[in-house]
Amino acid sequence: MRNEAERCFEEGLVYIEQEEYNSAISSLCKAVEINPNFFEAWFRLGVAYKYKRDYEKALICNIKGWEINQNSPIENDIFECYNELIELNSKNFKVWYKMGDFQSKIGMYEKAIESYDRTIDILRRSNSSIKLNKIHTKKGIAFYNIGELDSAINCYNRALEIDSTDDIARKYKIELLKELKKKKRCSKCGAPLNFKVGQLVGKRLYVIMDIDDLRFLMLKVKSTVDSKPSYEYEKFKKIEEKYKKINDEVY
Repeated sequence: MRNEAERCFEEGLVYIEQEEYNSAISSLCKAVEINPNFFEAWFRLGVAYKYKRDYEKALICNIKGWEINQNSPIENDIFECYNELIELNSKNFKVWYKMGDFQSKIGMYEKAIESYDRTIDILRRSNSSIKLNKIHTKKGIAFYNIGELDSAINCYNRALEIDSTDDIARKYKIELLKELKKKKRCSKCGAPLNFKVGQLVGKRLYVIMDIDDLRFLMLKVKSTVDSKPSYEYEKFKKIEEKYKKINDEVY
């Protein structure tokens, strides 16, 4: 069976060289039908579709190839297909959405966030009835992976505002809020913490104090001021209000 797959593959290559793309597609389709894990056949099938300017089918073939061999340079062909499809119709939200998914898969989280933003923008402008909660959740996951935890929670909240029954968004939000509670002391100053953490996440340091310790610092700052509360005191007040709200949501 493998020899037959290779025979069809070789036949397909000859047809590509002869620019007989329909025949090439027929032969290469037989090759991947016989051997679904035939990476090179999927790749060449994508090439044949690309020569025919059928970028949607070329994209499907390239992604199949990437799933088989994620260390291959086929990512460039995948993005080439996405870009061609966007050039043909820049308002095709499905292309932006799927590109965001692929960018997330390969760890291009910041690019994925941009693609999800374009998807959301297109759907809003078109007054689409499609619910955006899933896109906001995926955007939140991307933010989480680059250490933007506040932005991640905001995305999960937005998803739940759109659809309060979204169990996936709720699950990710609860898991993140629980994660923010795990560490008990700040690695910088040793102060007790109710949330995470004194830990570097991406380029940001998250240190969230326990409310009781926060109140103590607030009183200490206030006692040094004769007339009106200082800037630091007002800042502490805002932090207290924000994280009391998070604490209520966790419990």
